[in-house]
Amino acid sequence: MYRKNPQSDQFEMVAAELKRGYDSEPREEQEEWLEALGQYIPNTYTWRPENWDEIESVLQYGRLNKDAERPTAPPRPRSPSPIPVNFGLTIKGIIEKVVDKELPKGAAVGLRRMNPDNPNTPIFWQLMARDGMPRNPDVNKWGLIVNGIALMAHGSGVGHDRRIPVGKALHDGDGKREPWYSEDRLATLLAARGNTLHRLLARLFRMLGSAGCSFDWREMSWFILNEGHRDDVAESARVKIAREYYRRHQRRQPNPQNSEE
Repeated sequence: MYRKNPQSDQFEMVAAELKRGYDSEPREEQEEWLEALGQYIPNTYTWRPENWDEIESVLQYGRLNKDAERPTAPPRPRSPSPIPVNFGLTIKGIIEKVVDKELPKGAAVGLRRMNPDNPNTPIFWQLMARDGMPRNPDVNKWGLIVNGIALMAHGSGVGHDRRIPVGKALHDGDGKREPWYSEDRLATLLAARGNTLHRLLARLFRMLGSAGCSFDWREMSWFILNEGHRDDVAESARVKIAREYYRRHQRRQPNPQNSEE
């Protein structure tokens, strides 16, 4: 699409992948197109309904000339979203950086050992300064995400596998016992909010890392970032985790019709 720059009175191109929510995440080929277009078009985005403030800002005031004085926007009742506009690309870039084999050993160790509530390692702040990060990132939430990715990557060698839903990973775990994460623990986790949820997730990521497990970190990051921001979205993420867990659980149960007395 094209927009008219109010400063130069010239038309500028905007490339945007429009999605209904997390479950309609861009496919890998779409992400590749966005990355390719981004080399030539500064205004490249993935937009969802919760990014409406960003959409309106881009289309009204532009992004190409960042130094130009923009018209004063009317006050808004909604706070800026803590979710990256290009959510999939941002998470993908962070994962690739954390699992990069060329990452200095000390930096990797620092990410695994850091306190998610008080990140104090330089590499974490480098990640926070990456292009695509929201203007008002919740440092504690991102500390939890980055620390979790680092712990699970150390245990499995990868840590992230977009083919494995979180619920499936919690059920299957290391494959030595089923369910790996008990139903009682799952219920406690899904009922938790705020600091309690943060603490349980931090413990879970250490357990998963020790067991050498992987799952889709886009799904988990989406859940963490929306908790306390968009509670309806966070509740949907909870339901998805439970659905995948019990779907796996039911498949593992013996079929009484096939058993003989």
